[in-house]
Amino acid sequence: MAGLVLGYHFALLAPHAVVPLLVPVAVLAGLVIWALPNMRSAPEKPLSSLLLAFLVALPLWPNYLAIALPGLPWITVLRIISGPMILLLLICLSVSPVFRQRMAESAAAIAPVPKLLMVLVLLQTASLAPAILTGGGVGESIEALVLAQMNWTAIFFLSAYISLRPGWPLHVVYALIAVAALLCLVGIQEARLGAVPWAGHIPAFLKIEDPLVQRVLGGSARAATGIHRVQATYTTSLGFAEFLALVTPFILHIAVRGKRFWARLAAIAFLPLLFWVIMLTDSRLGVVGYLLSCLFYLFIHGMLKWRSDKRSLIGPAIVLSYPALFAGFLISTFFVPRLSRMVWGGGAASYSTQARIDQWDRGLDLLAANPLGYGIGRGGITLGYVNQAGQGTIDSYFLLILLEYGVIGFALFFGLFALAVWKGAKAIFDYRPGGEESLLVPLTIILANWIVIKSIFAQPDNNPIIFAILGMMSALIWRAGLNAPSPARLAGSRGRLSNLTVQRQIA
Repeated sequence: MAGLVLGYHFALLAPHAVVPLLVPVAVLAGLVIWALPNMRSAPEKPLSSLLLAFLVALPLWPNYLAIALPGLPWITVLRIISGPMILLLLICLSVSPVFRQRMAESAAAIAPVPKLLMVLVLLQTASLAPAILTGGGVGESIEALVLAQMNWTAIFFLSAYISLRPGWPLHVVYALIAVAALLCLVGIQEARLGAVPWAGHIPAFLKIEDPLVQRVLGGSARAATGIHRVQATYTTSLGFAEFLALVTPFILHIAVRGKRFWARLAAIAFLPLLFWVIMLTDSRLGVVGYLLSCLFYLFIHGMLKWRSDKRSLIGPAIVLSYPALFAGFLISTFFVPRLSRMVWGGGAASYSTQARIDQWDRGLDLLAANPLGYGIGRGGITLGYVNQAGQGTIDSYFLLILLEYGVIGFALFFGLFALAVWKGAKAIFDYRPGGEESLLVPLTIILANWIVIKSIFAQPDNNPIIFAILGMMSALIWRAGLNAPSPARLAGSRGRLSNLTVQRQIA
């Protein structure tokens, strides 16, 4: 009977409303996966390749080049990769107790971050209530909820598990740097042409007739200057600048601590090119992220140098002079005209600054009326701010999260990242990790940078990379604790590892 009802409505509504009819199919598939019997080993081998492909495709492939079928979401490269990846992850979780145990132990290295994340998931689900009660935007809210679990929650736990494998985190770092280098070349060509290189050369099956896509392909420019703002594969120049700023700490790390001379030399040569392309985006957040990366890395490197080599004067010189250096930099951003325009913006950016002020004024009034938020995926619509081009927009991710999840959700979301930064910094100075575990330094800086950037940039384009970095940090803290020289830490870690070995043998 249920099949007849579903088939009748499918024939009646397809192809214009297919997604709601797929919900029962998805629920049945979930029940089948849950009922699978336990296995000695999980089919996990493709997971690492799929996750790496996902993290590379995210910045490398324009998300607006997709196959659009009536009644279905865009079939993008990311969805083609993430579908099998999430399905395989669920199967591994269902059939393998060892897989679940290792994932839980890795994620627990930054406790209570995983628990806060699960509470956030419950809050996101509960935030569907306003849309359901009002009857407006239910489909958009459900889609936002599903994407959050696929691109955030699942990516975190999967990264926490796979990053336990020696060598995999370093592969991700080099892959992201390679993508950044390629996109810099694309950005330079785009600046020369005044549009993305593939505009006008898109195959018919990937061409989407949508006004938003046409605006993206047309490029953007600041109204006061008329100069084209480079965006590469992203939908905005701000998203591209954010990605380059997030990759900067990895390049700094290789330039300072790379094992091969040619790799260090290439990283040093890449840094000015990266900054130049960030300047081509005409994005203040990219400049701030780049400069903060350099300042944070300098301080951490000085501290580690001081603690590891007591006889060297380099570490004490960096640390003791750092307050004056940081203060001097901050003062120069106000009094050096060119640097002031890059960081704080000049007359050309005055409209953007005023727009953010107006949005916060309106958003705080809405938040005061409903401190619990207006539901996932509803922040921009609730704010209702329209820019000069007549497009609805919201600039601050802080404000977006406040409007969607309320004050409690805001504290949960950004609190778990702030706590992760603290855990990462603590592990750096407690364990003084070497080798691959030393990637904790750039990972911690990236998360700190991202929190700062989100105060002025609301689009979640790079969020999957951030959640992958969060999971990677958790695994590397676990590995650093396992290799720590302290006998007490080492004994405790070996005890946990031996318990895991016993569980494997039992399984």
